[in-house]
Amino acid sequence: MTKLHDPLTVGAGGAAFWQTSDGEDLAEQGAPLVATFELVDFCSGYGQTHSAKAERNARPYVGIAWQGILEMIENPPQVDKAQGQWAIFSTLPSRVFAEQREQGKFYVSWHDFDENAPGVDAAAHAATQATNSDVHAYSSRSATEEKPKCRVLLPLVEPIDGRRYELLQECINDRLEAAGLVPDRVTERAGQLCYLPNRGELYEHTAIDWNGPLDWRTEFAEELAAKERELAEQEAEFEKRREALVEKRKQREAQYTAGQVSPIQTFRDNYTAQEAWESVGARMKGRRALSPLSDSGSPAITFSSDGVLWHSHHGSDREAGIGTPDRAAGGCWGDAFDVFVHFQHGGDFTAALKAAGDMFTIGGVTITKHNQRAHMEEQARINAGSDFSSPAGCEDADGDQEGEKKPEPVDIFGTLEPPAFPVHRLPRSLAAYTADQAELLGVDPGIIGMAGLTVIAACIDDRIRIQPKRFDPTWTESARIWSAPVGDPSAMKSPALAKAMNPAKKIDAKWRKEGDEAYKKYQREHAKWEKRAAKEDDPGPAPELPPMNRLIYEDTTVEKLGDLLAMYSPRGALVFNDELSGWLSSMDAYKNGGSKDRAAWLEAYNGGPKSIDRVKRGSTYVENWSACVLGGIQPSVIQDYAKVTNHDGMLQRFIVYFARPAEEGVDRWPDMDAKQRYEDLVEHIVGITAGSEPVKLSEEAHAAKEALWSKITAAVKLHPNPYLVAALGKWKGTYARLLLTFHVIECAERGVHPSAERVNKETAENVASLLWDCLLVHAVRFYQELDEVGDKARAVAGLVLARGWERFTVKRDLDRYMRASRKWKPWEVDETMQRLESFGWILPVVGKLNERGRPAAYQVNPLVHERFKAEADKERERREEVAKLMGELAG
Repeated sequence: MTKLHDPLTVGAGGAAFWQTSDGEDLAEQGAPLVATFELVDFCSGYGQTHSAKAERNARPYVGIAWQGILEMIENPPQVDKAQGQWAIFSTLPSRVFAEQREQGKFYVSWHDFDENAPGVDAAAHAATQATNSDVHAYSSRSATEEKPKCRVLLPLVEPIDGRRYELLQECINDRLEAAGLVPDRVTERAGQLCYLPNRGELYEHTAIDWNGPLDWRTEFAEELAAKERELAEQEAEFEKRREALVEKRKQREAQYTAGQVSPIQTFRDNYTAQEAWESVGARMKGRRALSPLSDSGSPAITFSSDGVLWHSHHGSDREAGIGTPDRAAGGCWGDAFDVFVHFQHGGDFTAALKAAGDMFTIGGVTITKHNQRAHMEEQARINAGSDFSSPAGCEDADGDQEGEKKPEPVDIFGTLEPPAFPVHRLPRSLAAYTADQAELLGVDPGIIGMAGLTVIAACIDDRIRIQPKRFDPTWTESARIWSAPVGDPSAMKSPALAKAMNPAKKIDAKWRKEGDEAYKKYQREHAKWEKRAAKEDDPGPAPELPPMNRLIYEDTTVEKLGDLLAMYSPRGALVFNDELSGWLSSMDAYKNGGSKDRAAWLEAYNGGPKSIDRVKRGSTYVENWSACVLGGIQPSVIQDYAKVTNHDGMLQRFIVYFARPAEEGVDRWPDMDAKQRYEDLVEHIVGITAGSEPVKLSEEAHAAKEALWSKITAAVKLHPNPYLVAALGKWKGTYARLLLTFHVIECAERGVHPSAERVNKETAENVASLLWDCLLVHAVRFYQELDEVGDKARAVAGLVLARGWERFTVKRDLDRYMRASRKWKPWEVDETMQRLESFGWILPVVGKLNERGRPAAYQVNPLVHERFKAEADKERERREEVAKLMGELAG
């Protein structure tokens, strides 16, 4: 058989001229043209563990020819997914992405359709039109009638190298998306497996002979050239950044002794990229690491030779928001601190920065590998005068008082009991209704009070705004509140919420009835206009959709909410769910998937215009994407949700209120005057139109506001709980929104438009007191249960009390008496000790440092054994009972 070489040129019609080894044209000899892809064996294998070196599936790679694939398409096997055959359409027997990218030679392009799958025929025709080439398509093993998942194969007229293959895949997927399909972008990786036909519940296949194999050299010439230029620019930028990081590392050597390095860079210097990933659960497989977020089981994280950077090819890591997106490779890249920010602090950069500062900074000086030991020893000598072991009241040779008063240890075990809800701080109409209905039902008045504020905030037109600062007109807030009473079913949240919601539901029902009638009238008029337009050249202007209002939305998706908000008045809305668990669980992020729904709801907290563009649904413009949110939730549900969320600010937007258990209600006549005043209030507020100017504060109100803001700023700087700090960071805006709500209510009670008066001192003080004296305690209680460092500190504190330690060595004693601490990462140990030290429980022992320059041993404040004797007895009893139980089980 005559040996075929690669095609050398392309004719005007796109046909390849093939030549023999001696340079003669086969076409001129009359020999049949045989495409290259028909003459090779592709890399192939079986099962879901794809490496021949893997212990669980130690099978060698096999080869499969194009004809064998066609036969499988015609007559697919039916085997378990774990035994299914796969192919990489390259002759290189390797599953390694980098090897396929650099050494692979690809003969077939393939594309996968899982989401919004179009079906075999539709996908094949779309691929043919997009590429002007032949197509073979078949159903995926998991395809069903509802989800007809499928794959399409596009033979190439000429093989393409791995790097350019990835760009070609991206180009084709771009065209398929432009045609209205949703291809899986994971196929853009050179080493990605294509599972070959395997009959499942539904199996279909088709082939379209269109214009021969795909000639990517002509069909995608311009697009490939553009992609190559873009990739080259990205690689140059990546290399530039890497070189800059390496150079900065060299320059910082001279800065160490001066303590001029930032906490972020100090963290990077103390922990390599590989150490950071391993500490969060990534497993090394050879020179690569398997991300804890990976669902494919293939290690995709690589590390630079100098240990500065890591790079992940997994889209799951990029979608999680780790590091910097790498569009060309479908993953992301970053350094050790990026891992610390995402996994240890839920993506909260500010909290991670503060934690790093606490870990490596003492006395205002940044501690590094080069100076940390000297700094710690010096600091220990400075603190020697306040050593817990120094006898207070002793005098030195000069007669001076030796030693200082021992610091009072903070109660780290205390479970905060929030105060009673301050009903008297509410505006009069709402306060009277809240107190009356709470007594009748026997429920915590805070449920009705906070729900009532949220309902009224939703009734206030978003175009009525408040300007919190004196001289900054660019920052204004609408009365947009998210509120969540937290309590077990015994708290009777639902009946209490219903009391607050009743007037709003009546208004919403009235608006819907009016809207339905107006819409039907519009439809009749539009139908008449269409008939005239069919007969007359000038039927006149088409009737316009009349303005309509809607207030309440329940059990709605993001897509449907967008359609409705675009249809109705841009005044804002109230999203009400009797149980918020359904609302939270409907978001894709709660199911560890994407984050589109979640991001859209976060935007609804801020309000403003939003454009929604969907391939199938078309484009929708919402003038005001805004919503108040109200609903109850059980403590266990919201805690479970908090554990799986990425802490992007969703929970921090809610005003959390822990409801007390309900009691026996009072059997008496309700205060009908209070009920009527509340209903009249809601009815009046919903009809207030916006003025030309925002609501402003009086000078006395500014003073009350600034006093609160100063306390919020101090709490944000000083409190060790990063989740609480993130919530408090939004409280200035929350204060402004509550302030506007209170002001509108009080103006409505007097029959005055809210823009006609400035917020007075009493209103500003009432809102400040509600936030700081009541709701802050609820927030602290809620977020301390999310603080893992606090949990670890309490565990160590309990151990200190149970063992009666006056002094302990961190690694030796914790590892011996607390098994859980053996799994803690170095910075988790450091943060835990730092927390106990800041709470006055422990103090570093002079001169005892570990290999990281952190204290290796601590002295215990003797006051903890005096003050917390009851807790110590309980902890010892608990440990004795556990030991007894385990002994009985073992015996």
